[in-house]
Amino acid sequence: MNLFSKFWLVANRPLVSLGTICSIVSVVALCVREPLAIWIALGALIIGLVLILWAIIRVLNSYLEKDINGNHRCISTYVTYRTEDKDHIFISVNRLIQVKCAIMQIFDTGIKWTGDHDPVWDSDLQDVIGFKRQDDQGEYDTLKLAFKNPPLYNQTAVVQYKAEINDVNHVSSTYLELRVEYPIDCIQMNVELGYKDQAANAIVERKLIHSATGSGYTPIDTVPFDPIHKRYMYQVFRPEPGYFYKISWER
Repeated sequence: MNLFSKFWLVANRPLVSLGTICSIVSVVALCVREPLAIWIALGALIIGLVLILWAIIRVLNSYLEKDINGNHRCISTYVTYRTEDKDHIFISVNRLIQVKCAIMQIFDTGIKWTGDHDPVWDSDLQDVIGFKRQDDQGEYDTLKLAFKNPPLYNQTAVVQYKAEINDVNHVSSTYLELRVEYPIDCIQMNVELGYKDQAANAIVERKLIHSATGSGYTPIDTVPFDPIHKRYMYQVFRPEPGYFYKISWER
């Protein structure tokens, strides 16, 4: 069955119903020949066209997303963790994505913050419309962003979000973790510790996303501390998908 046949199988009933209603309204308007009836017919036609367009977008989305993983492809992810005094933390995430749906208006992403104060999220490119923190430590928190200029199918877009966090109790864990579920060109994790002059190597580990409960991480690399820029920086091109990648360091 070709794409048009699949489309018509899903959309023919609502489209036929809308066409029938609009035809009846138009006939009534022609018979009555009253200005009010003509305006009613025009309004019904506009509403019908809007609903038809909405139905087409929904159907296109369902088929465009059918053969890919989700509604976008992530090309690269850059994460920065920065603190000058251990008490106040700034996190910034930049993702380059390619849209794989007809139009992308909302972007949902999973985040896990381990401190006792909620982050204050913001974005220079999108509008932050929701943040939900999960009580279960095994579940990701959810951040929801709305595009100001929604990108269309196959267009690329930068998704950017950042947070200012109060961590004066030093409760949060000192690590960054990225979930690489599907192929991606590049990941980069920057850890900027302005209060340190020297530090031990950071540890890079990975763990299967669908590993058994209780399975630990496997060390894969170490990263020396850069005393000039006071940071750790870990970058991988085309990391193997299906893993969590984590860099951890001493506070």
